[in-house]
Amino acid sequence: MRLRKITAVLTAVLMLMIMIPAQADANSVTDLQKKSSQLSNQIKALDQKIKEAEKEKTDQQNLQGLLTSQVKTLKEQISTKEQEIGLISKEIEVKNLEIEQTEHQIDYTYDLLVKRLRAIYMASGRSSLEVLLESESFSDFVTRVDMVSRMSKHDRNLIEDLTLQKNELTELREQLAAKKSSVESSKSELDGSVRKLNQTYAKTTESIDNINKQVTQSAKEKQKIQEELRKNEAAIKAAIEEAQRKNMQQNFVGGDFIWPLPGYPTITSPYGMRGSEMHLGIDIGGTGVNGANIVASNGGTVILANGNAGASSYGIYLIIDHGGGNITLYAHCSSLNVSYGQTVTKGQVIAKVGSTGRSTGPHLHFEFRVNGSTINPLSKVRYG
Repeated sequence: MRLRKITAVLTAVLMLMIMIPAQADANSVTDLQKKSSQLSNQIKALDQKIKEAEKEKTDQQNLQGLLTSQVKTLKEQISTKEQEIGLISKEIEVKNLEIEQTEHQIDYTYDLLVKRLRAIYMASGRSSLEVLLESESFSDFVTRVDMVSRMSKHDRNLIEDLTLQKNELTELREQLAAKKSSVESSKSELDGSVRKLNQTYAKTTESIDNINKQVTQSAKEKQKIQEELRKNEAAIKAAIEEAQRKNMQQNFVGGDFIWPLPGYPTITSPYGMRGSEMHLGIDIGGTGVNGANIVASNGGTVILANGNAGASSYGIYLIIDHGGGNITLYAHCSSLNVSYGQTVTKGQVIAKVGSTGRSTGPHLHFEFRVNGSTINPLSKVRYG
């Protein structure tokens, strides 16, 4: 009886010694996976930052296109205003010339009228001429001329017509000057608008330069984190392989491997290269798959059970050792039905389908490893 107790104690101690390093290996993998999750989140944050910066850059470039179009339109309007100012200036020059010619004609008529009045004086006496010659201005002179009854009606009408013509020309010149001033003012406003648009364009150029610097800096940070993530994933792989090596059952349990997701035969992503990354297993899904039962593909021992959804890109997952170097992995679960060290049987429900970790929707990510290396699960597992 005493011998049996001693044997039982020794067996328990031996099992404890085996399980402690195995659990330590599992903890090591979990820590590394937590780091990978953090690094992946940092990459996602940088991707979002770069995406937002690129959108802002596109917005600024679109604004530049709009500003360029507006400046072009304004410059065309300015060119039209300049042509209009040129035409008005020429019209003013013509009117000035016409006024000058009219003034010369008035002066000529005035001189002619004086000569005629002198002739009248010679005929009618000095008193009329004296009255006229005492005039202080042309208007006063015209008034005095009207008082001279012997003045030629033709001369009086001529002077009036010329004066009226001069006044009309002067008024027209003033109107043209006002129009020119208005057009110049409009042109000045357009020039101001162009300056403001050019200033805004300069600001957008500065913004784009800053965005380019931010994107370059974020890309460098992303590259650095990706390299760190690559090294960390390699460390995870090595730790898992080491844990498998230490805890691996020597003898294969035997029998066929069955489909791990009964009732859902659809493979949504096969084993192999997926873009620039290697997809290490197969993804199994279908309508209503969320929460479906995941079963052990064969009998074996649970050598890793991670119940922390945020600790790994696999999310909640577990690994079963089937002996003889055969390992199966079940990832992105919503929950686990078994625990570390537990022995499971073929077809036993071990987890529920979810979308934890790096996942775009509910599905089961299923991997098969032989002596530490992944293989296409379909080469071992009975499909469907």
